[in-house]
Amino acid sequence: MIFKLLNNIIIVIGVAFFFLVSLIATFQHSSNQLFNPLTLLCGSVLLFILLVFFLNYFQIISKRLQRILFYLFVGLIIFTQFTIILSTHNSPFTDTGYIYIQAQNLSHNVFDWNYYFKIYPNNVNIAIFWGFIYRFFNFFHIVNQLRATYIIQLLMLDGAILFTSYTVKKHINAKLGNILLFSLLLYLPLTLFTEWIYNDSISSTLVILLLGLLCRVWYSQSRFKYFWFFLAALDLAFTFILRQNSVVIIIALSITIVLMGQTLRQKFVQISILIATVIVVYFGSSVIQTAQRYERNNQVVTPATRYINMGLNPNTSGQIDGNDAWLYEQPGRTPKEKNRLYLSSIKRRLLNYSVGSLSEHFLKKATYMYGTGLTIQDFFYWYAGNKNNLEESILDRFGVILVNGFQFFYILLSVMTFVFLWRHLKNKRSIPPVVLFSVLGVLGVCAFQVGLWEVRDRYSLLAVPFAVFIFSYALAELDIVGWISRFGSVLKQDVFRYFIISTGLLVFGYLSNYSLTTQLVEKNNVSIHQPYAAYAGQSDVKIKAHDKLKITFDVETTGNTGIFYNSAYSISSDSKSQQVKKYLPLQISLMNTTLHKSIEVDSNGNTKANTMQKGKYVLTLTNPTNQAIYTQGIIDIGKADFSFNSLYRSISGHPELMPVMTVARSSQNTLVSKKQYNAIFTLLFVILCIITYMFRKKDKILPLNKSKV
Repeated sequence: MIFKLLNNIIIVIGVAFFFLVSLIATFQHSSNQLFNPLTLLCGSVLLFILLVFFLNYFQIISKRLQRILFYLFVGLIIFTQFTIILSTHNSPFTDTGYIYIQAQNLSHNVFDWNYYFKIYPNNVNIAIFWGFIYRFFNFFHIVNQLRATYIIQLLMLDGAILFTSYTVKKHINAKLGNILLFSLLLYLPLTLFTEWIYNDSISSTLVILLLGLLCRVWYSQSRFKYFWFFLAALDLAFTFILRQNSVVIIIALSITIVLMGQTLRQKFVQISILIATVIVVYFGSSVIQTAQRYERNNQVVTPATRYINMGLNPNTSGQIDGNDAWLYEQPGRTPKEKNRLYLSSIKRRLLNYSVGSLSEHFLKKATYMYGTGLTIQDFFYWYAGNKNNLEESILDRFGVILVNGFQFFYILLSVMTFVFLWRHLKNKRSIPPVVLFSVLGVLGVCAFQVGLWEVRDRYSLLAVPFAVFIFSYALAELDIVGWISRFGSVLKQDVFRYFIISTGLLVFGYLSNYSLTTQLVEKNNVSIHQPYAAYAGQSDVKIKAHDKLKITFDVETTGNTGIFYNSAYSISSDSKSQQVKKYLPLQISLMNTTLHKSIEVDSNGNTKANTMQKGKYVLTLTNPTNQAIYTQGIIDIGKADFSFNSLYRSISGHPELMPVMTVARSSQNTLVSKKQYNAIFTLLFVILCIITYMFRKKDKILPLNKSKV
């Protein structure tokens, strides 16, 4: 009885969560919102009706045609995925840059760990993972290892999707398996983040695989259920060591095992296997870290209280803030001192919140994390092609359209998941174990990030497989034939009235935000951007006395502003351990060798606006002193290779040294072009016309067949 009560409480919270996300996504979407709430709802309804018609059509055609269409659509989606991956690149920077460079060095047996990993030991395992993969790449002389990384991540993702959907199709329901397959393949962020070298893509892939393994445990008649559960536990353990916040998924699985209908012995064995596997893998990863010569330094590790403090910042929506992130991270402070300072700050912030204002702050965090379905916050340098000089990134050109267009599917997913859970609760129907686990997975990720930690839009990616799984269940349980019959019969009588109302909503939406196509905003169109920028300290490069370093590059657009980051200093001796610094800037000169013209550069490496013209350039950095100086404006990337990257500019004769530099042109442009804006509303209107025609002629176009296939 108590288990059933707890089960219902979890589902009630799940219903509330997805209802909240539906409201947030509809009414508190991004600041660059193209559609008002009515248009968003209208577009989501149109998408839903199209899905219903397609599912009904798929049921009434012959099995042979089903198979042809099935493989055709799967092939088309996977082809599109690989087209995206092979024709675009998201340059690594900050965290992704550190991980890529460290993994490259490990693959060449260079075990000098960057200071970044002393601060963030949670990212050591992902660097080691890619280090092993890059050894394999080196053996086969794969040159463009960044592109190969994207392909490996996409193969892992699609492999997990195919395995899980096939398992569901075989052991639960064929229609559910097919819907799950297409839903996961079409969830665009999962594909895009295969171009992001971090733990987001791999952890999401492992969660998808975990769902498939658990379905084999809970739904198959296999005699090897404990073996499959061990594989599931192993999968979850690897997820945990790559992304520590996935501890909430371990807790979710444990609760599911306790609440589901199994014998006490089965529950005890499964939980024991889970805990033992996680512990063994966790300590095993420590052994591998030692073998890779990583040494943890507890004096510089960033404390967990730092992220809790950021999450409570009243001046933000709980996201990472530059000043807040490094609030008490000055050198010399012990972990105990930093923890004490952060705890004091946390207490002050909590005391300044009332119950109402704290709830409002948590809502802001939830909006920041769950307001937008397409998580492209980290795709600043996402470009198409392989040009030597770049202009607008894909995000700058199409970001607003991508986000707003994907929002229809995202709202539909949230609303259908909410309705599915509500109907089960209302009708007192038992929730399948995998759905209960999925609800707990989503709630766990939300509770951890929104209630405790700092937030970012991509942090929701870990919960996406769970949400899509529940959504697929909702579509699979939908009485498609009955829905079309009932709704279609009513709609057929007044189809033109509904058409006029829907058209009115689309016109209203079109006019309400048309100003976005005329309002100009300031943009930096990047021509050159080095694919990595250090920010975590102690990555300084030593420049010998009177040494000259040269960087050559081309500029193909006029009116550019060149920026070279210069923070240089000398120290009291040749031992950096004393850390006695004296600011001593490098001499910087910039020459347009095409025009034989010198460009004025200030001491920090900035040019005056609109002074750079088309041509070839040489940037010279000189140490004019009799002593060595150090700078963070140049990075030693060791054995890492960026030569395949069109954005890469290294020091002449020193491929291991890379300057931190950007060449960008400021311009004013609109967030979305008139062509893009008109095209997306035209597409919505065309879909509305098709649906209207199909409802008007539904008995001729889609004859209803009540037999299930």
